Amino acid sequence: MADVQQEERHVRPFVELIRDLRKGLTHDELSEVLADVVTAVEEHRKPGKVVFTIAIDPIPKSDALAIVDSIKATVPEPDRDATLMFADKGRLTRHNPRQLSIDDGLRVVDTETGEINDKQEDAS
Repeated sequence: MADVQQEERHVRPFVELIRDLRKGLTHDELSEVLADVVTAVEEHRKPGKVVFTIAIDPIPKSDALAIVDSIKATVPEPDRDATLMFADKGRLTRHNPRQLSIDDGLRVVDTETGEINDKQEDAS
């Protein structure tokens, strides 16, 4: 196998490329998205993620390359409180249909005999 000498490569710092993408808008957007995710992680104590992707495509019949970036964020959200509901003939309600309601009337207990009267006595 022939020993092929390659020209010395000059690697451009990645941060310079990010600053040039979309005239600096990519850098600004990445900074904002990162700050949003970090703030949400701190607040909700759940993991978050920022994914930055660069697609590099050759332009036909040209020496130019098309660079397209994308930024995707997974921002943690707060836990949502549950609402306790009961099913009653196909509909949801906050009131247990198997439990008596105050609207059904109060029962009066005779303190001397312990008898329960279903009819409410006048309080007057």
